[in-house]
Amino acid sequence: MSASGLAVSGEAATAAGAEPLPPPPSPLDPLETTSHRQHLSADCGDIYWVNPDAVAWDHRGWHDDRMRIYGAMRRTQVSASRIHAFMHCRDAHHVFREPTTGEIEVRPETCKDRFCLPCGQLRSRRIAQALEVRMKPAADRLMFITLTVRGLPTDTLAEQIEKLKAAWRGLRKLPGWSNTVSGGAVMLEVKWSKTAGGHWHPHYHIIAEGRWVDRAWLKAAWYALTGDSDQVDVQRIDEPGKALSYVTKYASKPMDTSFTRRRWLLDEAMRTLKGVRLCSLFGTWYGTPLKEESEDDETDVLTTWVYCGSTRDLECRAERGDGEARNILRGVERQLALRHALTERCRRPPPDSLPADSDT
Repeated sequence: MSASGLAVSGEAATAAGAEPLPPPPSPLDPLETTSHRQHLSADCGDIYWVNPDAVAWDHRGWHDDRMRIYGAMRRTQVSASRIHAFMHCRDAHHVFREPTTGEIEVRPETCKDRFCLPCGQLRSRRIAQALEVRMKPAADRLMFITLTVRGLPTDTLAEQIEKLKAAWRGLRKLPGWSNTVSGGAVMLEVKWSKTAGGHWHPHYHIIAEGRWVDRAWLKAAWYALTGDSDQVDVQRIDEPGKALSYVTKYASKPMDTSFTRRRWLLDEAMRTLKGVRLCSLFGTWYGTPLKEESEDDETDVLTTWVYCGSTRDLECRAERGDGEARNILRGVERQLALRHALTERCRRPPPDSLPADSDT
């Protein structure tokens, strides 16, 4: 095992004369009860030694895919600070205390990485809440629109996304669109399609405010802009709640099982999606603040509270004999235990995705 305790390459283990490793456990196998679990990722070619009890609860349900993403980060040479933040997401908590009542509030230290499932889910919910201000007054003028481009096995993901973006820019300049749609939100989703030899399938999910967009006109206009695709869909939103669910589902969704479990595809997505906006606004909706842009959104609601430090800081202070730090940590433990007990009754950790085809 490496000095970091996170990973050792399979080749290094063989060279060191290590015993052959057992195959990866089946998803149907019961959870192991030993203190450490050995995990072999065929996608990454790495061995991970993981203490299940040390993994943050929110990450336990998607452990295998998380390790695949970690491997892709290493292979694509993303920054060490990003990898560190990703692998230690929610390991520590920030502690606040209300000065009058002494009440303790605990907030997790999150990585906010777009490939982190719990952080992505939280970001999507916050974007939906931010856009609710725009959607409520326009409840009777909202539409779901889907736009896609035709893919070929020889097309890279970057080429497909650029083609999609160019056609979208052209569509917004057409009178048939600008005179009908006043504004909205556009969300990018990326998948890998097995059809026609296999190809990338990026597409836009759009919530648009305005008068009805004729599907026949949109179909013809989109074909003229893309040169080969007339795959569009338009639906009127008849229930306001559906709009929020739609945004929550697609607002921040870089991962999809169609490519997450294929090593070369995950690497390409990791490189290509760097800096690509997954959710953006246009028209009269432009300028609506989205929570995803705030780096301080974990603490901005606690402006009247006193920051006590992270749990790491408090543990260090307690070890040096700081009685106040020990008392705060006792409050933190009680709150986390209560929160965990309530959460266990209400829901499970974010689940691993359904199995996808393995690499061939």
